[in-house]
Amino acid sequence: MNQIIETKKVLIGWPSINGELLLAGNNYALLTTNLKEQVQKAIASVQSRSVYTNQGDVISEPAPELEQYINQFWQKDESDPFKNQGWAIKIADLNKVCSIQPFVECKSSVEKTKEINQNNLIRIAEISLPISKPQSLLPSFDPVKKAWVFSSPNPNLKLLQPYTNQNTIFEFVVGIPNSFVQVVKCKERYFVRDGYHRAYGFMANGISKIPILYREFNSFNEMGLSSGFFPNEILMSDHPPMLTDFFNDKVSGIAQFTQSLKVVLIQGLEINTFG
Repeated sequence: MNQIIETKKVLIGWPSINGELLLAGNNYALLTTNLKEQVQKAIASVQSRSVYTNQGDVISEPAPELEQYINQFWQKDESDPFKNQGWAIKIADLNKVCSIQPFVECKSSVEKTKEINQNNLIRIAEISLPISKPQSLLPSFDPVKKAWVFSSPNPNLKLLQPYTNQNTIFEFVVGIPNSFVQVVKCKERYFVRDGYHRAYGFMANGISKIPILYREFNSFNEMGLSSGFFPNEILMSDHPPMLTDFFNDKVSGIAQFTQSLKVVLIQGLEINTFG
């Protein structure tokens, strides 16, 4: 399989993250003295900032024009987990939100939001909080393993549900369910929990206030974050990384990464048992 290279913006001004390795695209063979110097300058730039103060007017109520769209969103089955957990739809000012994630894909993200008017909240919501059908994929078949193979660069690729038809056909539904831009409040600070590519794309095209899913948490553990993010001590430091830092060349850089793929394999096995 041919490797695909993707361009990412990486945040390098925080010493707990290996900024040199991020700039090298996680390739140790590409580490250089110049990258080390670039990271040292970025760290010094962050440390010279004024101490962070809690931001006001980050979250606001959605405009009346979004009422119908919001009602449609909550009628979808895929919104039920969020409804049950107490999430709400609000408007977030991305310029005032911290970043948990140290990197973001920066080309296709911008293309997806390029032609949108910042005053068209419904069109923005269709991207930040989509209610379209989940994306489906065509598999390849491996005759040796007797398996259907699905692959996608989207980590949300998954087995959605099993299905049977009159006990003669047994299937799994495979697809990419919708994901939503999520902004959360924890310890009096606001963070993007999911939807970084779209958030970056909106900001790159001059759109900072967007409809999002919003919820408040008491701790970072409650947020259920995966690995690869900034540690808690950086997020709660005097100089936390912000979404706006992806657009600040003093504390960020551009790197080339080999694109990773999520693979789902559905295999048929024949097993004889003895005993």
